[in-house]
Amino acid sequence: MNKKALRTVCEQFDGKHTDPLERAMADCRDRRGLLDDALALAKLGGTDRFMVAATWLLLNGSRDDDEFVAGHAEQWVALLAEAGHWEVRLHLLQLLDGVEMSERLGTKSQLALWKVAVGTAGDDNKLVRAWSLSVLGRLGGCLKKAQGEIGALIRRAEKEEAASVKARIRRLHKDGSLKWLTD
Repeated sequence: MNKKALRTVCEQFDGKHTDPLERAMADCRDRRGLLDDALALAKLGGTDRFMVAATWLLLNGSRDDDEFVAGHAEQWVALLAEAGHWEVRLHLLQLLDGVEMSERLGTKSQLALWKVAVGTAGDDNKLVRAWSLSVLGRLGGCLKKAQGEIGALIRRAEKEEAASVKARIRRLHKDGSLKWLTD
């Protein structure tokens, strides 16, 4: 599928049914090319539905491609900083949650992610809050200057937040990502 056809698929996305997006991925012989095109389209911006479609493709298309994830993490931080729609923020946070922060993000991007994720940790949508805290928890292990603020957010969320948010935090504890809180 070429970039123009992918753009058409994203433009026609109705905001609910992912079947056309799934077909685009299934019909594509060059998954890396599709991901590169989806990222290029996301960078161009567009309507909320268009951006949801482009970031959905990034999230779902890169699940088994650690090399793609590693090579594009800093660009996702920049997209997250500009994201207006909650689903776009959610997709980008889910992508970033799988990134080895200390290896794949430079200090500048870590600082930018910290700033953005602290803001999205207060999002109206509980899924965005949950994934923001997950990203922050992982980021806290490599960004020492943020540990106090991140630790306070996580501790407050453990006491006050929705079950889905608490579940993300429990997962961080379980996989050792919050070890820095007790060191």
